[in-house]
Amino acid sequence: MTSITFRQIIFRLSMMGLILGILINTYDILFGSVLEALHILFEVIEVVLDNVVESIFHTGVHETQTIVFYLLVAIGVGVCYGLSHAFVKLFHSITDTCTSCKTMSQLYWHDITIIQKILWIGGLILVFIASLMFFGLM
Repeated sequence: MTSITFRQIIFRLSMMGLILGILINTYDILFGSVLEALHILFEVIEVVLDNVVESIFHTGVHETQTIVFYLLVAIGVGVCYGLSHAFVKLFHSITDTCTSCKTMSQLYWHDITIIQKILWIGGLILVFIASLMFFGLM
């Protein structure tokens, strides 16, 4: 196994910090704009279902809203059921990946010298302190 230099350690830690920064900074976009778009899509689907049910069954406003509500509940239950199966498969693949990464990390940690271990720990502490300072927690 090749030895990792201090420069490579700093590079990897800075890349981790960069990725963390990108993920944190896209929070507003992901949970603001995307959820707003999903809400608008839901409202459009609800209005379309209202019009379709009202024109097909010739019902009043209250009956149409009741039918559309139960249609949306049925669709939601179906989507949740499908997502639950997808998440179970995803969870199993993630746990398998984490197990293999843990094994590889343990083998790597066992193979490196004490100086490299000290450099890794020091680099992690520096990244932690820098992130605390960046987010104003220190």
